[in-house]
Amino acid sequence: MFDVHIAEGAMSQFQGGPKKDSIADLYYNQVAEIHGVDRPTLDTCLAILQRNPELAKEVYEKVMEMMDKARVQK
Repeated sequence: MFDVHIAEGAMSQFQGGPKKDSIADLYYNQVAEIHGVDRPTLDTCLAILQRNPELAKEVYEKVMEMMDKARVQK
């Protein structure tokens, strides 16, 4: 989720439409490849988090902790 969060931040500079969709597809494919999962598995995990707000909150709290640690190390 840390890498998904980074990818979504990078995509935020783009307006909607085909260009953003293409970039999103590229980023999500890269995240899946980095973590050794296929794209459908990544999409399923993201969908589970969307349907479970409490779980999503827990995961994103850990992501924010990781982001804070990454900032401190720089």
